Amino acid sequence: MVGLLTDSPVNLIGPPGCAKSSIVISVAKQLGWALFDFRMSDKEPPDLAGLPVADVKNKCVEWLQSVGLLPFKRYSNGKLLPPKWKNLDGKWTDKCIVFFDELDRAMMEVLNVALQLILDRKVNGHEFYESVRIVAACNGESDIGTTQFSEALATRFTHLYIAHNSSENVDCWVNWARKEKLPAYALSFAKFEPKLVFGEDVSYPERAKSNARTFVTATKLLENCFRINTPWSTNPAVINQLIYGSMGRHGGNSLIAWQQKSAECPSPEDVFKNPKKAKLPKQPGLYFCTAHVLVDAAAPINEEGISVEDRRKTRAFIEYVGRWPSEWKGQFWNLAKDRLTFAESDVYRKWMDSQKVNK
Repeated sequence: MVGLLTDSPVNLIGPPGCAKSSIVISVAKQLGWALFDFRMSDKEPPDLAGLPVADVKNKCVEWLQSVGLLPFKRYSNGKLLPPKWKNLDGKWTDKCIVFFDELDRAMMEVLNVALQLILDRKVNGHEFYESVRIVAACNGESDIGTTQFSEALATRFTHLYIAHNSSENVDCWVNWARKEKLPAYALSFAKFEPKLVFGEDVSYPERAKSNARTFVTATKLLENCFRINTPWSTNPAVINQLIYGSMGRHGGNSLIAWQQKSAECPSPEDVFKNPKKAKLPKQPGLYFCTAHVLVDAAAPINEEGISVEDRRKTRAFIEYVGRWPSEWKGQFWNLAKDRLTFAESDVYRKWMDSQKVNK
């Protein structure tokens, strides 16, 4: 849900029959969005990229798309038509989910086209509406006949693994089974023998990789979890799975820990109000984080990429940094050298003098 609300493509991984498709349908119904169920296993590249047709008169090639297969932008007389689809309840909506089901059963040529759609949301001149969200599902190593993802494709998703035989999943299935009027003995059997009903445990290799792209994805998800600010979006278990699924467990743990530590840093507002009494960072890493925050607060970069300094904040922050250990003062000066005016300050001069003495 967080991935959909923040436009981060999500890939659900689990064995056949573990309700991946049902999850997507249920979420689409809850949100009231339309759903484009696109089964990748029976598709060819033109189904995504379009069919090339020669325009002899204009000496070019047009890529024709099938109407209704995918939610590409549509035009009439050169004007963009507003997004409009029917949701699963038959009501009109301007938001939708594209569900690339059985993604790892597609041909490699199809996956290569999907790369462009998943990352850039467009291919061969055709582009998704801004309100389109992308979800995929695959079986991974739980079944045969699947295609291994390239790293280029894997790093375009947040990968979430379905705990198919967990107690939580079994309870959800039992609730569903009651609505379907399955007999009581079937429900009790499913709870007593979950691995016989839902399958044995499956060990998946970690698909998420840590790189610049996945780091940005993980950071945006982490921020949006708290921006949405609901009990489920701020649940540590939800946050962990989203971040691990984006950049891997090792990098994800470090990012989450750093974000939690950064919350202990003094705010620029508190430092500006009272630089002599604002709290000091408690750990070395927090000095580094605080230095970044203060420089950005004193000299934010505008839309033209130009740093605009607030001299009042600079003076207050320099006074505050004067209380820091010498080595972290040096880190602050290094970060601020191209953005803040501090060379004539007493704090900086005293620090420079101390460096000369130490040499």
